[in-house]
Amino acid sequence: MKTLKHFEIYNERRYSTPWVATIKDGKYDFANKVGYYTGNNGDEGDIVVTDPQQNVIYAYGQKDYRGGNTSKDFAIWDGEKFVKCDKAGRTAEESK
Repeated sequence: MKTLKHFEIYNERRYSTPWVATIKDGKYDFANKVGYYTGNNGDEGDIVVTDPQQNVIYAYGQKDYRGGNTSKDFAIWDGEKFVKCDKAGRTAEESK
């Protein structure tokens, strides 16, 4: 089990519970539960991935019900840590 991102306390009336999914064929795949949020609605917590796999793109974020502040990010497991990437799996170094 590895931590993907930490979230501070948030207003649960405005923001959804943080989520994690994989990207499959360029689309979000929520079918396989790959992780979870450790906090309760509104509480501080972490998004954890239970069994991170190399070459799998993980999408994670939090919806802002009022719009404008929704976060969607992507990361790939390199065998030791999560590395931020784009939806296609390209890291910042590969994009240069």
